[in-house]
Amino acid sequence: MVIFPLTLLGLLLFSLPDWWKGLATFAAAGGLHFPVMHLVRDRGSSKQSALWVSWGGPPTTALLRWTGKTNTIQQQQRHAAVARATGYSLPSSEDEAANPTEADAIYEAAVDALRTKTRGELFGLVQAENANYGFRRNLYGCRPFGIAVSLLAMAAEILLAVLGLRNVIEVSPVLMFVAASSSVLWLAGWVFVVTPAFVKRDADRYALALVLAASSIAKD
Repeated sequence: MVIFPLTLLGLLLFSLPDWWKGLATFAAAGGLHFPVMHLVRDRGSSKQSALWVSWGGPPTTALLRWTGKTNTIQQQQRHAAVARATGYSLPSSEDEAANPTEADAIYEAAVDALRTKTRGELFGLVQAENANYGFRRNLYGCRPFGIAVSLLAMAAEILLAVLGLRNVIEVSPVLMFVAASSSVLWLAGWVFVVTPAFVKRDADRYALALVLAASSIAKD
């Protein structure tokens, strides 16, 4: 998704002379996609800590905290299930209020144990929500690159369209203007859609799926 505008531009360049086609083939066949895949993953991981800080902690930890919870019965049930599934004794609301840092450390340890126990096909929902969260996190990590690529592709497409109109090169101005419009849409998506809130929605879904899975483990 990061280099989609450039890939689209590369495909359109097949209407140009052979040396342009070679460059387009290289990009479309994976010359750019393979390193970008690794860049996306690394960028996403590097942004995760900053996101968690801005959210007040990892979503899984926040879900287990007593702070801000109005349904205490539901929270007691979740704590009991996580405790049975992981073997960790989770803090009471009083313990958490007295020492929030220690409480968070216990929550994080229990969550790590829960992640280990929910790997595999039996916990498909947990894995699916984790993948969704990872996808959105990685997109957000590459947001600056996505914006830059969209701007670059848009500028190149407009330039090629103008050159085509002036018969400097053999290219369809209409197709290039359509491609430029597509790049504008991608740019808008990176700016207005791929935000911390966009990531947090799936992070919260993953946290809930993971914690609820504790009930299934506790019954086994």
